[in-house]
Amino acid sequence: MKTAVAHWLEGIGLQLHPEKTKNSHTLNGEAGFDFLGFSVRQYPAGKYTAKHGFKTLIKPSQQSQRRHLAQLKKIVSTHRSATQAGLIVHLNPVITGWCQYFATVVSKEAFASMSHHLFGQLLRWAKHRHPKLNTHQIVSRYWWINQGDGWIFQTNDGLKLRCHHETPIRRHIKVQANRSPYDGDWAYWGTRLRSYPELPPLRAFLLKQQGGKCAHCGLNFCPDDLIEVHHQDGNHGNQSRHNLTLLHRHCHDQVHTVATSPTTGIPDHEPSWRGAGCTETGTSGFEAGGMPKYVVNGTRCKVL
Repeated sequence: MKTAVAHWLEGIGLQLHPEKTKNSHTLNGEAGFDFLGFSVRQYPAGKYTAKHGFKTLIKPSQQSQRRHLAQLKKIVSTHRSATQAGLIVHLNPVITGWCQYFATVVSKEAFASMSHHLFGQLLRWAKHRHPKLNTHQIVSRYWWINQGDGWIFQTNDGLKLRCHHETPIRRHIKVQANRSPYDGDWAYWGTRLRSYPELPPLRAFLLKQQGGKCAHCGLNFCPDDLIEVHHQDGNHGNQSRHNLTLLHRHCHDQVHTVATSPTTGIPDHEPSWRGAGCTETGTSGFEAGGMPKYVVNGTRCKVL
């Protein structure tokens, strides 16, 4: 394989760097290799599992873990005189960035180990600040055990330290073979990417947050679907992202449909108004198939 790669690189004027090229066994000895902070190697599969032979796992490398612990130790030691809130503010971005980088591989064991070592550093930090208090008093002061929240390093005003093991492991989903960022499928790429050129930033954020699915019916959005922004609390002046969801146009009509009494036919509540924030993609018009129609009135719509 090394000979084949070297021969292929010659055609583009490149060559393998001897110090950065390594041959190793996949299972025995110094197995696998480290790349960009990840450790890639194979492990023997258990004899009681359905899969026999070996399995390939990607984990945070030991060097990356030692480097991260050294960074945390430096932050804790340089903020011995800082308040608990100040220490948390400096630790949280470092913990969040490191965990997000390794959140797509086999990192659960590494995250638990990092949390364990960080707890020891924080306990030594707290004992240095209060040399006359015993361990029980120190733990009660800085960890909310007595309040029933467990071993959470938290201030009285609710500022919490982000723990490594709280980061969920989400496997990376490969891009489908027939997909291209230039194929115009904004529904697919808006779900995968943080931003997409053919989508406004708000819609790209909501698509990614909802996993490319309608918040009402749970079906995936397609490129030809008519999509509208729905305000969950009914207040169209509240443009907070946590208050907005993307719905199919017909799903949006169903959400705002006026419920009528089965006996009298009188509406049970006032007609629902959909404000200017409810924009759609595609052409406007009336929905067929029994869907409620609406009339455009300036900047807002009213369900009839």
